[in-house]
Amino acid sequence: MALVKLGTTAVGISGTIGGMTFARNKAGTYARLWARGSNPRTAFQQNTRNVVSAWPSLWSSIGPANRVLWKGLAFTPPETDYDPFGAVIKRSGYQWFVRINTRRATVGQSYLPAPGTPVTPVSPVITGFFAHTPVSGVLENYCTFGIAEFAPTDYGIILCRLSPSEGNVSGQSGLRGVFANPANGATYADYSLMAAIRFGYFPSGWSLTAQVFRQVDAGYRSVPTIGYATVV
Repeated sequence: MALVKLGTTAVGISGTIGGMTFARNKAGTYARLWARGSNPRTAFQQNTRNVVSAWPSLWSSIGPANRVLWKGLAFTPPETDYDPFGAVIKRSGYQWFVRINTRRATVGQSYLPAPGTPVTPVSPVITGFFAHTPVSGVLENYCTFGIAEFAPTDYGIILCRLSPSEGNVSGQSGLRGVFANPANGATYADYSLMAAIRFGYFPSGWSLTAQVFRQVDAGYRSVPTIGYATVV
């Protein structure tokens, strides 16, 4: 399926039509032949699928009153979502239920039958990004921040993308989760091992882009702080 933005003519396209996949980078829109993606069924993938598969039955079990609360959250969401063309999109109450509870499950929290008080957390202040070719899996790929940056109930969430060049640092494609842990009292988040697991070997000269979020106890996330480092 492709998304097409229409003006006097088509002014934007993203997705697949007739065997051609359209995407965007900082140079503009490009097309390539469609190819079926790999499905290696990694432990990470399987765990995520197991978590997500539980939500439909739980949504049915929370009762009408709680479902109304999730739908109310969808009318006044604390986070703004955009389509590939930059237009604001709205999520349904069920989508917010899945989003919040998947995030909580990722950091080991139990699911919420009703949403917490909506809040937009402040983006974390990150003082440095560092990237090295994986060898030991310790202090090779990490970011730094102040010791009081994260509260005791906050979680640091880090998504990364690896590419031969800087590319579009704010784009969403190719991002993989490498860190989801409490960060209170720490001055850095070391995601070296997970970066090696999620990306494998990556050579010097490549660019590792990171999106760092603050996630609060209720599952809401800040706008990400974005940075990148050239792999050395």
